[in-house]
Amino acid sequence: MAKAKVTSGAKAKAKAKAKGKATAKAKAKGKTKARPSGSRKGGQEELAWVDEVGLDVSTTPDTWRANIILEPGNEAPVGRYASSIDTRVELWVTTGGWQLYLCNAGKEGTYYPADGWTDATIPDLPTPTLATVREFIRTMEKRLGVTFRRDLPLIRTNIPGGTKAILRWLAG
Repeated sequence: MAKAKVTSGAKAKAKAKAKGKATAKAKAKGKTKARPSGSRKGGQEELAWVDEVGLDVSTTPDTWRANIILEPGNEAPVGRYASSIDTRVELWVTTGGWQLYLCNAGKEGTYYPADGWTDATIPDLPTPTLATVREFIRTMEKRLGVTFRRDLPLIRTNIPGGTKAILRWLAG
């Protein structure tokens, strides 16, 4: 019986498929290679924030993220809200950009650096930058008459050590 001839293209495909399976298994076991030191993904503004907060994203997945939610009150945010009724401020910082959401008493606004405030029903919102977001939050606390609990945030991140570093940044 004659053996089927395997072309070099088929060999390459089989090799790539085997490598893909091995990589997937390594990722599942947490044994993937980190990017070279100093090789970080993200935009300039986002990476400046990462440095300010004291985070190391050189070994994180290609899509790192940090989501911070602050509310007034005596309990940590639960992450579920009654639409635009619950007072809160939310900051998302990711490999691909950042945005800020503010809500108070049924009025809200979302800030995107490229677009400015969208669908804002809170009048005359100041323009934040990622470098001045803590100042923005303090300004809005005075204006809205609330205190966002920096000691009780909801933090969701895939950056190693991110929660502790973000807590320190919020306290500053």
